[in-house]
Amino acid sequence: MENLNAKNKLIANILIIISLFVLVLFTKDAYFNLQNNKEQKETLAIQLEDKQKELKKFEEIKNQIENSDNTEVNKYNKDFAENEIIDYLYGLTEADDSGIKVISMNLDAGEINKQGFIEWEINMNLNVDSEENLMTLIGKLNSSEDYKFFIENLDYPFNEDEKFKVTLPLKVYYK
Repeated sequence: MENLNAKNKLIANILIIISLFVLVLFTKDAYFNLQNNKEQKETLAIQLEDKQKELKKFEEIKNQIENSDNTEVNKYNKDFAENEIIDYLYGLTEADDSGIKVISMNLDAGEINKQGFIEWEINMNLNVDSEENLMTLIGKLNSSEDYKFFIENLDYPFNEDEKFKVTLPLKVYYK
């Protein structure tokens, strides 16, 4: 009988070892996936916290902009009306003493840029009497109280004795 109990104990121990081996064999992938998911969750929680901090900063800036009376910011916050800006530009150039005549004006539809502003491109083809008159117009555009104009590049033929034609590429940004 003792021999039978010893055999039963040996068989039981072998079955326990085989069961543990099978258990480890089938659950190791689940265990490693659990560890991987736990690490991903921690990483994503840190990223979420960073993004929430960044969003909070942007909301504070947005509230400051909305609550301020800063005229520089208000230049971008106004509605853009094509007819108003065309009238404004013609008013600058068609003044009696400006020495500048508009040949044509082209407005390209506004698109949203990376910063979230709507960006309009305006190309003005002008007849200019002198470089001084052109620089006066550019100064008026840069110091405009109504709109914020940007000139990316400007090429024109310089000839002191004659009128010249120039294309003035303007950009207007607004929200």
